[in-house]
Amino acid sequence: MIRECLEKIIYWVLLLFFFPLYLFGMIFWALKLAYLFFVYLLGFRSLGYRRFSKMGLISRKYPNVFDVTAVSTWKDLEFVYHRSACYLRRMATSVSEDIAQVLVGKMKSSVLSDKQIINFFLHTGAASYLKYDKRKKTFGYCFEYIKSYVFHKNYYYDVREVRFTREEIIAISAGGKVYFKSKVSLADWKLVKLHLQTTMAFMIPATQHNWVHFCFPSAVAVSCEKLLPETSILRQLLEPHYRFTERLNHQALFVCKASDNKNSFADKYFKPWLAFPMTKEVFIENVSKECQRYYNKRPEEFCPSLFLHDEDLVDIP
Repeated sequence: MIRECLEKIIYWVLLLFFFPLYLFGMIFWALKLAYLFFVYLLGFRSLGYRRFSKMGLISRKYPNVFDVTAVSTWKDLEFVYHRSACYLRRMATSVSEDIAQVLVGKMKSSVLSDKQIINFFLHTGAASYLKYDKRKKTFGYCFEYIKSYVFHKNYYYDVREVRFTREEIIAISAGGKVYFKSKVSLADWKLVKLHLQTTMAFMIPATQHNWVHFCFPSAVAVSCEKLLPETSILRQLLEPHYRFTERLNHQALFVCKASDNKNSFADKYFKPWLAFPMTKEVFIENVSKECQRYYNKRPEEFCPSLFLHDEDLVDIP
């Protein structure tokens, strides 16, 4: 009871600080919205008007991988109007909630059941990386690729493999040792499962949706805007799926508000959306590498195709 009361007091005290920032953010949002609308109406390139989004290199280290380097004025305007204001409210209230929970000791993870973890691997994007052993009738998931990431000092993900059936987890490999459920104590098993959960939380957003999120979806979004008229049935079917793709992908790769964790005091305690313990350079390099691996099987292949980079493209050759 005392902890809950203390949490509420801390929350409201912090909200007194964050609420003025929220108001300032709303004013800035309104001014930006008005400016973008003004630029869109006039259509002057000198003011930054862009009819279509532009595709370009993500990283010079991977010269075959492209994404949105500049967003069209209309897509920018649409994103700011429909989504940006939502982020401001959550940034004001959620940060206060998170800090309050940390200070009263409530920001702790609970141990998931075997069934919950198994459902995660069998029924999410992680399933595409599973390997099945027909002889032992077990599933296996390997996390070895995490070693290619450069994390901040004292941050690590030590789980390298998990093996399970449809009913239970059999073994977890972590820290150079294999832990079998049937051979370790309950306390040790709960601890290694927490390590597994931490790795799982990093795995999907950081490593396994790169090629799903970037390159090809951006190419589809930009191409549909260029090549399909608004009355096109195909465009009407696709548009709800790619509506904010151009702006979101550009923001993730080139604005990096949610992917550039410099491990500063502010990043640690006042920006809970910076969950990755890495800088934007590491994030972008690994996005590029994963997209290169998935889309470009040969050196001469490009994703998206080079002709889609033409800003004046009006038809598919």
